[in-house]
Parts: sequence; structure tokens; C-alpha cells
Amino acid sequence: MAEHRHIILASGSSARRALLNGAGLTFDVIPAEIDEDAVKSALLSVDPLLTPARLAEELAGEKARSVARQHPGKLVIGA
Repeated sequence: MAEHRHIILASGSSARRALLNGAGLTFDVIPAEIDEDAVKSALLSVDPLLTPARLAEELAGEKARSVARQHPGKLVIGA
């Protein structure tokens, strides 16, 4: 039998919530409290040629890590 883990969506986006609902998942929404502009600036200062796709991946990861630190053992999705 598959193990069911508690899922947290680390985004307040209604579109992402709709995607997870459409997939039939049960989850909580806990938006990450990060300064996205500061994260973007820091990333671009290290790599000014960072692509928009890679920047989005890094921001999603930072959101997930931020919420995961507060909720150890939970499956956190950043988007």
C-alpha cells in the first residue's frame, strides 16, 4: 500500500491550487514568506545571464525550502 504524505503548497497562487485540486490531491496552502525581489537580485548578482526559466526554478525552490524548514517531514511543493 502506498504511503500518504501530508502535502503543503508553498504558494498562494490560485492557478497552482487549481492544478493540485484537479489532480485530486489533498493539501494545505502555506505561502512562503520570502522577499522574491531580494532573491531575484541575489541570484542575478551571481549570474546576470540567468534565464527566466532558471530564475523561476530557483524561486520555487527557495519558497519550498522556506516552508519546509517550518514543517519538517512534510512534502512541500514550491511554485
